[in-house]
Amino acid sequence: ENYEVIIVPVISPLDDVRKITREKLRPFFYFVYLSCDIDSLKRRDPKGLYGKADRGEIVGLIGYSASNPYEVPMDADITLDTSSSVTLDGSAEAFVRYIRIKTLEAKDLS
Repeated sequence: ENYEVIIVPVISPLDDVRKITREKLRPFFYFVYLSCDIDSLKRRDPKGLYGKADRGEIVGLIGYSASNPYEVPMDADITLDTSSSVTLDGSAEAFVRYIRIKTLEAKDLS
């Protein structure tokens, strides 16, 4: 049997919203949290948003501004660290391994 995996990237800074989404999309919803340290984010920021926020040109940058915090998830199904100290290949391999396990579990349930 073949299974399709649909990945929907969403930034949801609030835990309450993430919990509602999880409930609505069960049982085929897996919450993947991509974590990253701020220095790595600043280095690879193609739009220069962090620099603009530092200069006061952007107010309320999600997860960077005190007025618009990002609530770190405590209940992610899998967390992948995407900081510069971690390789892209390593993160991708961990994600693929996780999806394969979940696909096998879903197959066993059917």
